[in-house]
Amino acid sequence: MKKALRIGLLLKLVIMPGLLAAHPMGNFSISHHSTIHVSSDVISVSTILDFAEIATFQLFPDPRKASDHAAEWTAHLHLRADGRSLPLQVQDVRSEIVPAATGLPTLRVQLETTVRWTATNSTLSFTDENYPNRIGWKEIVFHADPPLAFPDGNPYEHDRSHMLTTYPDDLLSSAPDVVSAKVRIATAGRKESMSPMLRKIIITAVIALCVAAPFVFQLSYVSASSHREAPLISQDPLADNTDLYAFVSPDRPDTVTIIANYIPMETPASGPGFWSFDPNVAYNIYVDNDGDGRPDVSFEFRFKNTIANQNTFLAHLGNPGTGSDGTVGGDAVIRSLNDPDYNAKQTYTITMRDESKITPFGGSGKKETVLGTDLVEPPYNIGPGATPNYERDLASKAVYDLPGNIKVFAGPRDDPFFIDLGAIFDRLELRPLGAFGDPTGRDTVAGFSVHSICLQVPIELLTSNKKIPSGPRDPAAVIGVYANAMRPAIKVLHDDGPKVNGPLVQVSRLGNPLVNELFSPFKIRDKWNSTNPADDIQYRQNEVVAPEIPVLVDLLYGTNTAGSGVVTRALKPFPTTNRIDLELVLYKGIPVNAITGPDFTTVIGGDPNRAVYADLLRLNTAIPPNIAGSLPDMNNPGVRRLGLLGGDAAGYPNGRRPFDDVTDIFLRAAAGGTPFTGALFPKFSGPSDPNVAPNNALTDGVDKNPEGFMSAFPYLQTPYSGFDSPHNAKAQ
Repeated sequence: MKKALRIGLLLKLVIMPGLLAAHPMGNFSISHHSTIHVSSDVISVSTILDFAEIATFQLFPDPRKASDHAAEWTAHLHLRADGRSLPLQVQDVRSEIVPAATGLPTLRVQLETTVRWTATNSTLSFTDENYPNRIGWKEIVFHADPPLAFPDGNPYEHDRSHMLTTYPDDLLSSAPDVVSAKVRIATAGRKESMSPMLRKIIITAVIALCVAAPFVFQLSYVSASSHREAPLISQDPLADNTDLYAFVSPDRPDTVTIIANYIPMETPASGPGFWSFDPNVAYNIYVDNDGDGRPDVSFEFRFKNTIANQNTFLAHLGNPGTGSDGTVGGDAVIRSLNDPDYNAKQTYTITMRDESKITPFGGSGKKETVLGTDLVEPPYNIGPGATPNYERDLASKAVYDLPGNIKVFAGPRDDPFFIDLGAIFDRLELRPLGAFGDPTGRDTVAGFSVHSICLQVPIELLTSNKKIPSGPRDPAAVIGVYANAMRPAIKVLHDDGPKVNGPLVQVSRLGNPLVNELFSPFKIRDKWNSTNPADDIQYRQNEVVAPEIPVLVDLLYGTNTAGSGVVTRALKPFPTTNRIDLELVLYKGIPVNAITGPDFTTVIGGDPNRAVYADLLRLNTAIPPNIAGSLPDMNNPGVRRLGLLGGDAAGYPNGRRPFDDVTDIFLRAAAGGTPFTGALFPKFSGPSDPNVAPNNALTDGVDKNPEGFMSAFPYLQTPYSGFDSPHNAKAQ
C-alpha cells in the first residue's frame, strides 16, 4: 500500500503542469556547493547539498532524519595536501525542509567539517563524490586567511551561486559541474584588507540590493553569555543569555532545577512595548550526561505572540467580553491569564528530545516529546493598576505541571544576579579595598528584570542510565548543562514587516558564569558564542594557558611582577599562567581528590582521563542540597554563598544556585585564593601558598540579591512593577 501510494505521488509530481520550473535546476537535481576555508592550523569545509523535490522524495522517506547521513556524505568528501589524505571530521550538520509548489518537500543540508593541519607551501585538492550521477549545480570555492595566499592565483575564489541561493540566468542552461578542484597555497608577506567572509557578505548584500529591489536582506550567518558580553549579542538582547543555574531542588531533592535567563538589564518601566521572548528565536537548554560535550537531552522553547485588540497601544486593554474564567475585558486590568484584557499575550511550546543532536530545527533526537503547547506566559508586571496581585493571580498561575513529573515556568522575573559591574569593569577597582573612596559595594543589577525559563526535572530523566545515582561517585551522577539561543539565518525586510527563514544559527550560549566576559578577548567573543562546548578546546590558550583576568588582578593588586600593584601591593604572589585549576573547575570537572574528599566530583562519567574540554555547568545530582548539615537560607546564606569554598559542596562549582556569589568565587580563584592552588602548583605551596588573606577574601562587596528568593519553584522573586521600579527617580 505504501509503495503504491509513493508511486502515485511520484506520477502526480512528474506530470503536474508547469512543475518543471519549480526548482531552477529541475526537480530531479541535487546541487552541490563546498567552501574550503584554509587557515594556518585548521581547514574548514562547508558543504551544501540542495535536493530538489523528486530527489528528496526518492532518497529520504523522512526528510527530518536526513542528518543521519552526515558520516556517509563526509566519507565521499576527499581533501588532500600534496596527495596526502586529510580526513575530515563532522562538526555540525544542519538541514532545512521547504515545501515546494506540489506540497512535497525539498531539502537543503549544510554539512560543516574540519581537519587540523600545519600550513606549508602545499597543493590542496578537494573532490566531492556524493551523488555523482545526478544533475545539478556543482561548485567549489576556496578561501584562505592571511598570511596564506594563492601564489598561482585562485580560480575558485568567486561564489557564483552565493551558496546555492541565487543562480545566474546565463549559466542555468550550462550549469557548472565542478566536483574537483586543486590550488597551490603558500605563506604571503602581505595581509589582505578584507577577509574572505566579509567580502562574501558584502557581495551577497550588493547583489541582493540590486536584484531584489523591494527587499533588504539581513544575513545572520554569524553563529554569535551573560550581560552584553560580546559585540554582536549586545545588539540582540532578546537572544542574549544572561545567566544559567542548575541545582538539586531544595524542596524536591529527587529533581534538578535548571533556570536559563535571557534579556539583560530589563527596566521594569519599559512600556508600552514591554520586553518579551522573541517568537523567531529557539531557546534551548541542553544536558550532556556522557561527557562528550554534546547534548544528550534537550528542551526547546518556542514562543508565539497574539494581540487581540489591534486598535490600542496598551498591552492590557483587550476587547470587551468575558474570559473563560469569568474575568471581564475592556477595563484595562489583567486579573488572570485568561482575562480578555491580557491583550499582548505570549504563549509557548516546550519540546523535550532525548539523545539529541543540534540541528537548524533546534534538535532532532531519537525520542521527541512535546511536553506542552499553548502554555500562557504571565504578562509583564506593569503596575498595581493594570496587573494587581501580580504574583498571586498571574505569575503563580503560570507554573505548569507537565508529563514526566516536570514543572515549567517561563516569563518575567527579578534578575537574581548580584554584582558591582561598575567596579568590575573599571579596572577591577574593588571598592571594599578602600582605595577608591566609599568601600561599600554597589549592586548594579538590583531592581532590573530578566525573562526566565525555569524547569524542574526528575533526576532520572537527565542521567545517562535513566536512574537516580547510587552516590556521588556513580558514573551517571554528574551532568553538564548549557543553554543557547538560535536565530534563523536570513531576515528579509518587507513593507509589511520582516520575514525570517533559513537554518537556525546559534547566536548566544552560556554554561559557567562570566566565562566569555572574563576569558575571551574581543577578537573571539562572537565566535565563542557561535560554537558548541565540544569545540571549546580551541579557546584553551585564552582560558587556561594565558588567561587575562589573573594578570589584571596581579597588575592592580599583585606582587608577581615589578610593575604590579598599581593600586596597592596587597596580594600574595599567585600563578598567572597555565591555570589548570581553572581548567578543572570550568572545563573538565573536579576529580575525586584529597581536598574535597572521596564523595565529591564534577567529572561527567567519573573518569577524568576521558573528560572533554567543554564549558558546561557541571552538577553532581547525587550530592543533596543539605550536604552541609541543613538547607541553606537562600535569602541570608552567609558563607555558604561561596559554595565549595564556603564549605557547601552543593554549591558552585557543583552546579550553581541563584544565591551563589560567583563574582567573589571567581575573584578569589583568579588570585589563587583556593585550596587547589598549593596542591596543583608546587611553586605556590607551603609558605608560598596564596590561599590566605587578602587573596582568599577578595570581594566586590555585594553578597546577595537584595530582592531575595522564593522558597519554592521557580524560586526567583517577583519582578518590580513598572510603577514601583526603583529606577523611577523622584522629580526634584
